[in-house]
Amino acid sequence: MLILLDEDVPHQVIDVLQHVLRQHQVDHIHGIGWSKKKDHFVYKDAKQAGYDVIVTNDDHQMSDPDECRDVRKSGLHRVSYKHRGKGLPGLALATASIIAAMPDIIVELEKTEGQRLVEITQIDARHRRYTITDPNRNPPKYWR
Repeated sequence: MLILLDEDVPHQVIDVLQHVLRQHQVDHIHGIGWSKKKDHFVYKDAKQAGYDVIVTNDDHQMSDPDECRDVRKSGLHRVSYKHRGKGLPGLALATASIIAAMPDIIVELEKTEGQRLVEITQIDARHRRYTITDPNRNPPKYWR
């Protein structure tokens, strides 16, 4: 599949996505010279260029009837996510969410007929994803 990352997708994800989606082509809109292109033209031009999927953070597209029509007419799969956090921690959560979800999303999209709209669920910042141990107070078995 040919995957296009919209201008609002952190550019930092492209290298990792290209690595984890090796069988697919992943481009960022900045890398193909479309950074100044209006959304109205992005979907039409992406379809003509052979792209199958657009990944975006643009929530307003689907509430604008004209842009929604452009997405629908393109037939492209639209993968969206919400960037809820602020600053670098928010960027880290959004980036991790995209990278963690995309391999499974692409596997599912490859099996489908017709257009799909996908929304990535962001990693929950309220839950810790790590443990910290003081080996002097509570040493793990391998530490002894």
